[in-house]
Amino acid sequence: MNYYQLKQTDNNGRQSYSKMVSVDMGQVPGLSIYPNPVFEDWFVDFSGLNDDEKLTMEIFDLAGRKCLEEKATGGTLLQLSRNGLCGGIYLLHIKSGNGIFFVQKIAFY
Repeated sequence: MNYYQLKQTDNNGRQSYSKMVSVDMGQVPGLSIYPNPVFEDWFVDFSGLNDDEKLTMEIFDLAGRKCLEEKATGGTLLQLSRNGLCGGIYLLHIKSGNGIFFVQKIAFY
């Protein structure tokens, strides 16, 4: 759970604060990624998402370089291998037609 509050400073220097809100950064229902950390094969399970939803999964290294891209649809299970990825931390982006809706850190050993 993360908590956020905005601070606004007007042109006259007056400051005000928004109401504090909590944001649950938990899992997306119907989507699971395992195992994490990854040693060899790993899985992205879209089985709980709508079958007609078109998805793109991308892996980026921490320098922002795209290392892997896979297409899928809801209702599927992707089995992936490391595909030569070196050990380290990567960012997994999953996009639907509406843009990125999920980002997760993945550790490869």
